Amino acid sequence: MPQSRIDDHSFRRILFRNITLPLAAGVVSAAVFIAVFAYLLNALTAVEHSERVIGNAQELRKLAVDMETGMRGYLLTGEESFLAPYKLAKPKIETALNTLTELVADNPTQIDRLRNIRAQQAQWDRAAQEMIELRKTGGDYLSTVRAQRGKIEFDELRSLFIAFINTEERLRMDRNREARSVTYLTVVGFLTVSLVLSGFLAWFGR
Repeated sequence: MPQSRIDDHSFRRILFRNITLPLAAGVVSAAVFIAVFAYLLNALTAVEHSERVIGNAQELRKLAVDMETGMRGYLLTGEESFLAPYKLAKPKIETALNTLTELVADNPTQIDRLRNIRAQQAQWDRAAQEMIELRKTGGDYLSTVRAQRGKIEFDELRSLFIAFINTEERLRMDRNREARSVTYLTVVGFLTVSLVLSGFLAWFGR
């Protein structure tokens, strides 16, 4: 009878060593892997978000340049056809600004820049409309051009776009760097822990 109790106890120890303990270690490893994978997925999503913001900002800047190019072409030639880029881009500006504002809603600094871009774009457009009207009515638009009316406003608008895009590019770079660092540390740490755990289980289950 005593020998039977010893055998039962030994059997339970064998089960713990060779089944329960490795299974628990596997569950813990799987949980850690899932947590790391979720983090990396979130980091990659943040990088993709930055790329989308940069793309939209570039498109918005292109619309502003199209308007400026159309206005300048019309002032030089007086041909209505040169106003086509200006007229096509103008209704798209507001929509593009609203979309970009939604994308960076969690970044107060970028929201402020977009607010300034919106105000500066409106200020430039008022100057452009005045010069276009002077050209249409035969007014002295050349004096306005020589006074750099519109150019100063557009140069400031260009600077605001550069600052906005540069900020997003830095964010994308930081997020890429962080994702790479975490990936490297995770792989090294996971392999190290796996090797140590495997060695411990082999020694403990001998």
